[in-house]
Amino acid sequence: MCSVCLKFAGLRAGGWVSYCLPSQLSPRGCLFQRAYRMVLQTSRQAMVNGTSKSRETLKEFLRKRVESHPGISIQKLTGHLSQLPAEIRLKYGGNVDSIRRVLEQFPEIFIIRNHDQVHVANSKTANKQAGASSGANSDDETTTTLTGAKGKVYRMFKTYGFISVQHPISTSVYFSLRSFENGQHSSLLSSGLQLGDGVVLDAEVGPNDCEAKFRASRVTRIKGAGASASPSDSSSPAPQSTVLLPLVNRIGAIETLKDEFGFIKLEKEQECAFFHAAEIERYLGTAVPALPEVLAVGDKIRFDADLNKNTTARAKWVVTTIHNIQNVPPCHSGSETEGSEIAPGTIIKEKGLIQMVKPEFGFIKFGTNYRDRAFFHLNNVALPPRDTIKSLPDVFTINDPVRFEAKPSQKPSEKVKWQATTVWLGDLGTKDVLDSADESGNEVFLSDDESDIMDLIQDGLAAGNASDLEDDGLGAGSGLPLASSQTLVDGLRQHLRVETHDLLSSPKDFNHHFRDLHKDEAFGHMPQSVEPSIVIYRGATGIVTNVTDYGGTIEVQDQASPGSSGSRQVEFSNAVFYRDGSLCVKELCQVLGRGDAVALDYMVGSNGSREEVRCDLVWQGMRPHDVPQMSPEEFGQHLQIKAPVHHGGPTYDDFQREIQEAGLCLSDDVNPRRRRNNHSPLSIPPTSSETSPTSPSGSIHGDHGMPNGVCGNPLGSNGIFSNDVSVSVIHGV
Repeated sequence: MCSVCLKFAGLRAGGWVSYCLPSQLSPRGCLFQRAYRMVLQTSRQAMVNGTSKSRETLKEFLRKRVESHPGISIQKLTGHLSQLPAEIRLKYGGNVDSIRRVLEQFPEIFIIRNHDQVHVANSKTANKQAGASSGANSDDETTTTLTGAKGKVYRMFKTYGFISVQHPISTSVYFSLRSFENGQHSSLLSSGLQLGDGVVLDAEVGPNDCEAKFRASRVTRIKGAGASASPSDSSSPAPQSTVLLPLVNRIGAIETLKDEFGFIKLEKEQECAFFHAAEIERYLGTAVPALPEVLAVGDKIRFDADLNKNTTARAKWVVTTIHNIQNVPPCHSGSETEGSEIAPGTIIKEKGLIQMVKPEFGFIKFGTNYRDRAFFHLNNVALPPRDTIKSLPDVFTINDPVRFEAKPSQKPSEKVKWQATTVWLGDLGTKDVLDSADESGNEVFLSDDESDIMDLIQDGLAAGNASDLEDDGLGAGSGLPLASSQTLVDGLRQHLRVETHDLLSSPKDFNHHFRDLHKDEAFGHMPQSVEPSIVIYRGATGIVTNVTDYGGTIEVQDQASPGSSGSRQVEFSNAVFYRDGSLCVKELCQVLGRGDAVALDYMVGSNGSREEVRCDLVWQGMRPHDVPQMSPEEFGQHLQIKAPVHHGGPTYDDFQREIQEAGLCLSDDVNPRRRRNNHSPLSIPPTSSETSPTSPSGSIHGDHGMPNGVCGNPLGSNGIFSNDVSVSVIHGV
C-alpha cells in the first residue's frame, strides 16, 4: 500500500478522511484505490437503476389505472396508490401535487383535462405533435353533447355504471339504471349487461368535479355485436343473429316444485321454464295454499312462455299461460244459467277480506296469507232489490268478509292481478250475517242488547216474518258491517212495529218517544257554558284511527249535545291500555289496528279559551278494576281552574232501582238463550242519536258523561238499549 493510502487509512480512523489527489496516485494505483473507485461507481449505478425501476413501476401502475378508469380525477387516483410498495410511495409521495408532477413527466402517455381528469393518450394522439394535441384538447373542451356515440362499459354497479367513449372524443360517461333501456330492469347486475359490452348512448355534460364528464340520458346495448365491435362498423345496432320467438303450446314436465313456484323442463330442448303459483291459480280458478298439494314432479303441462329478460337466470323461459295439466282439470262454472266451461283463470265464489275501500272502488285481499289482490267497483256489489249504494264506505269497512267472483285484470300490476265481477256482502246468507263468528274464526262479540235483538229477529224469521223484516230491518243488513248495532236495532224496531202497533206505530213515532224524553229536565242535556268546566265520560266507545308502538288516537263522537255529528280525537299511551282486565304489555301496534273499537274513560277540561283532554283508561274485553285515574279535582288543579263536579242527573243505580221497584228484572234469566259477555262492542262508526237509538258514547258497563262535570247515566236516547236491559224492560218502557 502506498504512503498516500496509508495516510488515508490512518487519518480515516482518526475521524476525518483525506482523499488522494490524482497527482499523488501512482500510475496504476494501489489495490485499495481501485477497489474504492469500483464501490463508488457501483453505488451510483445501483442508485440510478433503482430510481429508474421504481419510476417505471409507478408509470405502468398509473397507466393501467387510468386505462381502466378513463377520466379519473387525480384526487381519486391517489387512493389507488395504496397498492404500491411502501418504498415507492415514500419516494414519490401520495398527495395530489406529487402525483400531478409524476403525470406531467410523461406527457406522451397521460393527458390531464379540466385540470383534474386524467386520460391515457391513444396512438393517434401519441403520434401527433404538441400543437395538434392541444388542438384536440380544445375540441374536447367545446364538446357538450354526445348523440349516438359508441362506447364500452368499464365499471358497473347495481344502479349505475360508467362507459368509456373514444369517438368523437375520448371521455367517460356516467349512466344510471333509469337511462339504460328505458329503465325496464330492476338492477344492472341482473340485466345481462357485462363489463366490456358495447353500447350506444346519448349524453350531455354533467356536473363538475365528477369522475365522468358526461351524463347519459339514453343507453342501449349493441345486440349481436361483441365487446370488440369498433365504432366504425357500429353506426347502427347490429341485428340479432338468432331471433327467439315466444313458446306457444309447448309441452314439458315439472322438474322442480316448490310451494310458490316451479320449473318445467321442455321435452326436446335442454331448457327449462319458470312458472309461478299465480299461473296455476288462474288455471284452477281458486287459490292454492301450496303447489305440491295439486301438482307433482313429472306432471305434463302444456303452456305458453316468453323469453326470460334475466339472461343469467336458471330458466330461459317464463310461463305466461297454462292450457292443460296432466290429471288436473281446469275450473268449471257451477252456474245453471251459463252451463259452460269457465276459461282458466276465473275465480268462482272466493272468500276474501276488504283491504281498502274508497267511495267508488276498493280492493279485496284473498288467497294464501292474503297475498293476492282483486279490484272491485261500486257497480260490482250485489244487493237485494230496491237497495242502492251511494258510497262504498257506507257498506264496507276494512277487514269485512266478502265472497266474490273475479277474472284476470286487463291492466294487471305487480300486486293487483284480478278484477272482481261480482261481490257479495257477508257469506251469502242470513245465517251468516247473524252468525257470531266471522270467516277467520275470530269471535264477534255482541253486547247484551244486541244478543236480545238477534234472538228476536231469529224468532221472527222462524215465525214467517222474514218478508217483513227484510223490507226495513234486514233488507239493507248486507249493506252494513256484520252484527252492527245499527242493523240489529233497525231490525228490532221493525219487529216491534209488527207486534206492538199500539206502542210503536211507526219508526217516526219511535224516535218521537226519545224526543219527548229530551224535553224532561231530568233527562235533558245541560246547556254549554263558557265558564270553566270539566266534562267526564266514563265507558265511552270509540274507533282507533291511529296507532304506534307506544300510543294511539281514538275517535269518539262529540257528546256535547244530542244528535251531534262531530267527533273528538282522544290520544292515549300504551301505559293505559288493558285487555280482558289486564294491562297489555305488548307494543300497541301488535294488539291494536286502525278501525278497532275500544272503550275508554276520559275527561275534557276547559277554561273558556282552551280545552284539554285526559285519558287514563282504555280497554277491550272486560273492564279492568282498581285502575288509578286522575280525579276531577286533580285535573282542575292541573288546568288551574275551579270547576266543581256535579251529579245533577239520575245515576245508573237510581235507574236500576226504579226499574226494580216497578217489578221488572234486569237479570239474564229473562232470555236464557242470550249469550252473555263482557266484551267491547264492534267497530261501529259513530251515529247520531237521532238516527239510531243506540249511542256510541253509551257505557257498556259504566256511566255516561254529561257536560260540566256531570258523571252519571241519564236515560236520554241512549238509555233505552243500555247493556243489561232485557226485552221486558224495552216493552215496559
